[in-house]
Amino acid sequence: MRGDVIELTFPDIDPEFIIRGRVVWCTTLEGGGFEAGVEFDSGFSPLQDRIFDRIREIETYRQTVADVEGRRLSAEAAAKEWLLNFGSRLTKSDI
Repeated sequence: MRGDVIELTFPDIDPEFIIRGRVVWCTTLEGGGFEAGVEFDSGFSPLQDRIFDRIREIETYRQTVADVEGRRLSAEAAAKEWLLNFGSRLTKSDI
């Protein structure tokens, strides 16, 4: 709900990796589920910054595919495609 504080965890990356933010908008999707806009707290560590940058790039890719190609990808499918298409350009320090 708008105004709620949420925590995102990424146990596959690091069980201690938590991003906190506040819901600024929320929409109910057809078939159940939600899509939300979240304003994140500042002050990320360097690792959190890099991970968050990847998440933003993948979400931008997902939206571009929807707008240009009309394909609706899940977050997981978008991440897999993004890695196949752009992952080779990453260096170890980018990850």
